[in-house]
Amino acid sequence: MSRRAEKIPGGSTALERQAQRRKIGALSRQVIQDKTRNRYHQMFQRFRRFHRWAEDFSVPAPEEFDMQVSQFVEHLWETGAPKSDASYALAAIQFHRPQTKHHLTWSWKLVKTWNHIELPTRATPLTAPWTLALAGQAFKWQQYRVGWLLIVGFSLFLRTGEMVNLQKKDVSLPQSSKEEAVVYLTDTKTTKRNSLPLESVLVDDQLARKALTELTKGLLPGDTLGQMTNSQFRRLWADLLAALKINSCGFTPYSLRRGGATSAYRQGVQLDTLVTKGRWSHLSSCRIYLDQGAQALAEFSLPAASQPLLLAAQKHFKTVSQGGTRGMGAKRKR
Repeated sequence: MSRRAEKIPGGSTALERQAQRRKIGALSRQVIQDKTRNRYHQMFQRFRRFHRWAEDFSVPAPEEFDMQVSQFVEHLWETGAPKSDASYALAAIQFHRPQTKHHLTWSWKLVKTWNHIELPTRATPLTAPWTLALAGQAFKWQQYRVGWLLIVGFSLFLRTGEMVNLQKKDVSLPQSSKEEAVVYLTDTKTTKRNSLPLESVLVDDQLARKALTELTKGLLPGDTLGQMTNSQFRRLWADLLAALKINSCGFTPYSLRRGGATSAYRQGVQLDTLVTKGRWSHLSSCRIYLDQGAQALAEFSLPAASQPLLLAAQKHFKTVSQGGTRGMGAKRKR
């Protein structure tokens, strides 16, 4: 994954440019994100140990090396590794040995075949009531920011990183109730694909607008709305699912995006509107995505033990959201 590189001013003199560049470090550290770099390192070490090669091994002839890499891909397949490991393995090898790029033809062919024959595990879509229940449970734990953030993610079809990294300066809340709020997204999957600086999402849902109003209170422009890291959010997400006894239902943070779009689709929102809001490249792929989500919901049933918990959490959300959220910055009591 490309790094969300920090922007720095160019400067008018060599000394000014040198000072600015020193703040963010070497160019090589700006190529990919630190977490991606760490995963590449771990995967490359697995590949190296598989062949029992030294740390500084030399790359043989391209055809020979391609076969050696393909052996590792076959090993991942046979040992039950997730298919994402195969793509990461090849990306890691190309990162650590750049001269191999465009020379792993057979290895990439195997990965493509793997992706074709093994269906991905899809996140179960959330519905609006279940999202309110998760938000209500967060409110019970005085995690008001997370509760409101869940509403925003569901309503705006946000990907998990987009939601967690959303900052106050990315939100435009108009003074008039007749005008729509706007959320600006940078460094997203779509902006990278289309080389755009940012993209905007109109907020046409009143509850999402209220959520953004609550989230932006008391923050500086560069503060994130949720005030937590991605890993902190995911840990709390897991706790919310467990508390509502739906942790075995296939819900992931991505269920917010998939569920929000699917729910709107089932309610009859026009497909072209959903394509724009969800920022899909093609109408046909969006239709398949939404049809699959609708089918998944039609075949899904909640555990009986979770249903009273969900209803109680929904009720709590409605009570708190209608009466205000005093203690917005309070921490969860455990």
